[in-house]
Amino acid sequence: MVLLKNKFIIGLGLTLLLLSCKNPTSTTPTVATPTTEPIAKEKVLYSNLGDILSQAQVKRALMTAGIAPDIADRFLEDVDLFNSSVGNKGLVREGFIPIEDRSTDYNVETIQTLWETKHPEFVGYNCRLTAFGLMKDIFVVDCPVKGNTEYLFLDSLSIAQSPKKMLPHDEEKFFNLFAAVPTDATKDVQVHLNKLQQQWRDRGIDFMRAEAKLISVVFHSQISPKENELFIGHVGVLVPYERKLLFIEKLAFQQPYQALIFKDRKALSDYLMNTYDVDFNQPTARPFILENDQLMEVEPLEPAL
Repeated sequence: MVLLKNKFIIGLGLTLLLLSCKNPTSTTPTVATPTTEPIAKEKVLYSNLGDILSQAQVKRALMTAGIAPDIADRFLEDVDLFNSSVGNKGLVREGFIPIEDRSTDYNVETIQTLWETKHPEFVGYNCRLTAFGLMKDIFVVDCPVKGNTEYLFLDSLSIAQSPKKMLPHDEEKFFNLFAAVPTDATKDVQVHLNKLQQQWRDRGIDFMRAEAKLISVVFHSQISPKENELFIGHVGVLVPYERKLLFIEKLAFQQPYQALIFKDRKALSDYLMNTYDVDFNQPTARPFILENDQLMEVEPLEPAL
């Protein structure tokens, strides 16, 4: 009974993490290299896709990278639903602006209240559902297995509540991709990477050749010294954009969509790790970043995908 209670408390903590989509900054060179300079100096541009022009730019980049037009349109419908529901409150209304000109911190409480007023029976979409919706035709799952999906209970709720019903085979595909992966009690990222890659091979997860890439921030959770798991705590889609890189993400269920322009993968890595690698002196490994099923290379040799 005590163990179950401890699991519940830990699970609740993970839920709060996933709701905010902001957690664990720093790591080894091949995992992700944190910057000692402010993110603003990276000249990152971002947009909340609140205008026709920025949406057209993103749609064109998605389609050029291999995303079907109807899938891109479906994504933009979800963006419009969110932005109109919160009245663009605190969002970038037009185009892309530098992060240094304005904080990307949003008034989450206000946005949540506005969303819940309009959609009291729909929690909305999060990063995983958004990224999956864009990438679902760019990977396959040949050997579906039942993994631990307890941490995805709010994702399940969203799927059940969504006005756009997910097809059964897509739902199975979603949970096979994002189900937690058992791992060892170690801080060695290579061990965790090997565990995750082997589990994905066992599930028959294979990414097709396309310029659109799934970018996942993988977290190590220690339920007990003998119970350790890996889970994808944040995820987005990366595509080429005007000799740079465009990263598309949904911050959380009731937080905005963002499209960000980075000069290279190191700038993207710095952004993600400064956002999510914020735990220190923990018994778990630091988060690491995957590009599809491989560690994301962070050497600034881009923008080639």
